[in-house]
Amino acid sequence: NDLYNALTKNISSNNRLDLYFHHYNEDHFNTVIKNSIGKYNKYLVMNLKNDRFSAVLNQIDKNKLLLLDFGKFDKDGYAYVCQGFDTTLYDCLKSGKDLFRKYSKLNFIFPLNSEHPRGGIKYFTQFCHENDLKSEMIDKNIKESSIKKGEAYLIVSHTDLIDAIKICRTKGFKLGTDVGIVTFNDAPMLEVIENGITTISTDFKQMGVQAARFINNNERIQLYIPTKLIVRGSL
Repeated sequence: NDLYNALTKNISSNNRLDLYFHHYNEDHFNTVIKNSIGKYNKYLVMNLKNDRFSAVLNQIDKNKLLLLDFGKFDKDGYAYVCQGFDTTLYDCLKSGKDLFRKYSKLNFIFPLNSEHPRGGIKYFTQFCHENDLKSEMIDKNIKESSIKKGEAYLIVSHTDLIDAIKICRTKGFKLGTDVGIVTFNDAPMLEVIENGITTISTDFKQMGVQAARFINNNERIQLYIPTKLIVRGSL
């Protein structure tokens, strides 16, 4: 992804990276951390939860640990490069309010099993209320009946996004005119699908650049990377 590519491009040549995936499985996450203690000079960790610091990380020297991406908890003692959630969702929606007003309703597709931080839900509700925009939270994955002409959709899962695009094609709905779609976490493919998919995203490349600074220069970085609405043809 953009973060990893930017990180590998910017770290000094004498450094080597080992990459582990925790897949949001707590037992696996704890095992990976415990097995890594003492093996590395630096640790870059995407925490398991956005709103709770994983206790197993206390076993890592604070001076060697950089928290990445998630981090809606007290991080004063740690270096971190995180993206904002919650109020930043409100700010992003507000920046595109004229586009959302094209549609009769704004739906938030947010399955119960999603690992996406849920703190933004109340700010979604606040935005819709302040702008007299009919809204609905949908806690299940996309179905054909979910997609209706004249409505817009915030879609957390990229799998649901692909399904929504397929449904629009089947029904003959044009993105950005008949149906509005916004997803989270930008990726290169989202620039080229249809006429481009609008995203709410932080700059993962910049996150990777800042993480490389921590590795190369031992800088105690404490930084939130801005989250923005990237408008493309789907809205």
